Amino acid sequence: MTEQSELSEFLDAPAPYYQGYRASDIGQCLYKIWDDSIRPRHFLGADNADGIEAILSDREGHSLHEFIDEDEPLRPIIDFDLPREVYDSIEPKLTGKEVLDSLILAFRKTCLEIFPKWDPKTITIASSSDAKKMSYHISTFGMRLPNIAQVAMFTELVRKKLPTALQGNSIIDNIANKSSFSLRMLGSPKYNEKTEEHVRVKKAILPKDGSIFDFMIRPPNDKSEVIENSPLLVVPEPKVQRIDDTNSETTEAEFELVETLLKEAGKKFSRAEVYEAIQATIAYIETEKPFWVLKRKDSENGLYFGFLAKPVMEINKEIMDPILWHVQNIICDANEELNEYIWNWWAYLVQKPEKKPRSILVLKSTLQQCGKNIITDFIGDKVLGPHLHFATSDLEKILGKFNSPLQGRKLIVLNETGMSSGDWHKFNSRLKDFITTGRVDVERKGLETLRLRDFSGWM
Repeated sequence: MTEQSELSEFLDAPAPYYQGYRASDIGQCLYKIWDDSIRPRHFLGADNADGIEAILSDREGHSLHEFIDEDEPLRPIIDFDLPREVYDSIEPKLTGKEVLDSLILAFRKTCLEIFPKWDPKTITIASSSDAKKMSYHISTFGMRLPNIAQVAMFTELVRKKLPTALQGNSIIDNIANKSSFSLRMLGSPKYNEKTEEHVRVKKAILPKDGSIFDFMIRPPNDKSEVIENSPLLVVPEPKVQRIDDTNSETTEAEFELVETLLKEAGKKFSRAEVYEAIQATIAYIETEKPFWVLKRKDSENGLYFGFLAKPVMEINKEIMDPILWHVQNIICDANEELNEYIWNWWAYLVQKPEKKPRSILVLKSTLQQCGKNIITDFIGDKVLGPHLHFATSDLEKILGKFNSPLQGRKLIVLNETGMSSGDWHKFNSRLKDFITTGRVDVERKGLETLRLRDFSGWM
């Protein structure tokens, strides 16, 4: 069976949850979980508590990890691991109880500094310790922080309050110090890939009778307060360093290091896993000399590599000149101001993938077959990709009761929308909501309505 057919089976899986081989396969879902017990890893997505519970039931005994991306509010989390050999070398000696007490005290002090009204009774403690390692996850269901970066700042505040011997990066793992991370879920074991065994099940210590949602980082229906504008959690601006890259020896050394790391990785991970990690980190553009682009999130003016089209070193004028001419002279009737606006509107879809345009672009002509779809097909299918573009002349599919084609789109095109005045009156307010609001209700026949985030632009 090919990977494509296997993926199709995943994507066609019935609700209440979705499946895929990459996080991007379930990118439209509010809650993401990956299964570390299977190779290649499976990513599972849900939009509500029922979906999460269905995943836990179907994958009972598997090593399941809550996957966190996107800058939505989330609970602070401390990931603490102290191997036995490190513990035995600590001077002065600490008992296991003293280690845990110091960790809890540091967490409590930090929470109260940030949020004086925080209730210490909302602290959660989970353990997967054994004879070889002391392992704890400390969190709280009594407050949330605005984004991943501030959770990373919170972790550093806790670290500084611990005894010096417990402050090491290998002991306090700042898992939030990146754009996405994952944490093993309550009741899940750790999967040892070398022995292919499941070990060290994560168990609740406090509260002992807590639910799986008490121990999640971003659970459904979390109403706890989001702590905005704490001066203790201000994320420092990154320092920009300009490096002289004229020294070719440095570049060659870097390439040699990359090649060495890839070879070593190939001994431990499958080719598919290595390739997926490379794709998530860097992009390679083939020219006379290798050209590498580091992928990074830039909320101000960045490129989004989830689209079908990829950056190139040089624009192919044979492709672009006819398109530019068509837009300027046919679509915009040689109006320079209109031409600039329409290209800025399309550019916004790519440059700001995490935002909605909150306006609709309307192309109207008195003549049929004048080429309006030439440009929408180009932008939708060639730049964004068919997975992010949906075009229809049947408004009932979008504006009617069952509207699943809305889910996960970046551009929605309504073609030849000839309707009676009664129909327009019926759909008018619904269309306005879709254009301007950041969340939409998606309903499939016979299934529960989902409330999802939405970043689509409309034409």
